[in-house]
Amino acid sequence: MTDIKISYTLNPKGRFDFVTSQNGEILYEKTYSPIKSKGQHLMAKVLVDVFNIQVEKELAVNPNFMWESFEDFEAWAGNTEMLAQAVKLYKERSLEATKEANK
Repeated sequence: MTDIKISYTLNPKGRFDFVTSQNGEILYEKTYSPIKSKGQHLMAKVLVDVFNIQVEKELAVNPNFMWESFEDFEAWAGNTEMLAQAVKLYKERSLEATKEANK
């Protein structure tokens, strides 16, 4: 089975590292400085969650699923249906956070 990991983590410099690897090799890596006041870091975390959920689904159907290149990953990640799922999940989480803050 292909081992795929997609992460978005805060680094010691206060920026976020986005890393996609498969079978232990980094396919894509970039450091971002999101505008936290606009919730960009939260949206990116949700997007990574959706990516990981979709990867699990892909691997359940095809254990050998993998991307051939960064461009292949980029096309997969740009799927409008997945992006719409991420926006929906972001809104749900934002609403939950607001409810928790108001308790």
